[in-house]
Amino acid sequence: MKRLAWGAAMSLAAFLSACSGDPTGPDGGDGNSRTNPAGLTQAVTTDVDAAVSGAGRIRLTMLSRISGAAALDTVLAANRFNDTPAPGQEYVLARFRLEIVSLVNPSTAFEMWNGHWETVSGTGAVSGDIYLSVCCLGGGLEGEGFAGASWEGWVPFLVSTSDVSPVGVYQRGRPGEAWFRLR
Repeated sequence: MKRLAWGAAMSLAAFLSACSGDPTGPDGGDGNSRTNPAGLTQAVTTDVDAAVSGAGRIRLTMLSRISGAAALDTVLAANRFNDTPAPGQEYVLARFRLEIVSLVNPSTAFEMWNGHWETVSGTGAVSGDIYLSVCCLGGGLEGEGFAGASWEGWVPFLVSTSDVSPVGVYQRGRPGEAWFRLR
């Protein structure tokens, strides 16, 4: 049993999970982390708590990913003003399914947007492109919904072409953190 230090804070979602005895807990109960990221088709259920995007429980599953020339062609076909990566970098497009399992306040919609995602290299360096902007990528993961809603969409990441183990992370360092292998 984990104990909080006197005066420590805990999110409402984490508190409800702890009280319910639910073994899936904030990290999905599967040890999901930077060094143990989820792979293709492996669902991560996690508790989120954000003023803007709502508090509750979501499930993220990476369904597929593309990289190299196929990813670049997709990005440039979406909008000719999207940037071509710098030499030595490439796009990885990961398709996710988002399921909103439950919300603490059923009147508040959960919001997903690309700014929730970051790239972390295999050596642990966090990408400076925290708000990677790829315009008009049809079927992006951005959206809003209430408990029971689900949808699928693409999330863009920018990685080094020589990085053999980059990871994509949702909500790094915040409630709801979830890690996924990008190669």
